[in-house]
Amino acid sequence: MSELLGRIARIQVHRRRVQVGTMYWPEVLESVERGAIDVGGMTGWDGEAWLLDVHHVAYPMEREKAPRALSIGFTAHYELMRERFGERAADGVAAENIIVETDDRVQLEDVATGIAIQTESGPQIELAGPAVAKPCRQFTSYLLGLPEMALREQIQDELEFLGEGMRGFVMAAPEVAAPVEFAVGDEVWTQ
Repeated sequence: MSELLGRIARIQVHRRRVQVGTMYWPEVLESVERGAIDVGGMTGWDGEAWLLDVHHVAYPMEREKAPRALSIGFTAHYELMRERFGERAADGVAAENIIVETDDRVQLEDVATGIAIQTESGPQIELAGPAVAKPCRQFTSYLLGLPEMALREQIQDELEFLGEGMRGFVMAAPEVAAPVEFAVGDEVWTQ
């Protein structure tokens, strides 16, 4: 039985990688008016042009790409992160492409069968194969306001807190052959 998770509150693309060496740079995240998704990944409309997300298969990079259409996070998770880390945990700083407004924490089992974005224009976008977006030392060190990346043993408690989906989920769009647009306000449902 499907259940409404919430509405899209924010859409963003990675103009470049947020992790560069030992540092985390959320400044490369760009909030966009709307997005489009297909099997190759996500693009975002900034009001003038479509921007490729760094994870899109067409993005010009010299590295092997793992299949990833987009990542999705939740406002309730950010509220919990702000309680622990303060204002550095602004909505979207964990680099998800879509932030959904929710009242409760979303666990992997809640989205295990996939999610669907019901667009206002009609088409439904089905996303499958959720995987936990694992916390990294760069992001965790950033949240802690550290000047350099901490050793894993120094931040183990924080990494555990950010695990199990707190940082969101990575999803695939295997059935979306041609780009389908979505926008802030569109509904997100469990499958």
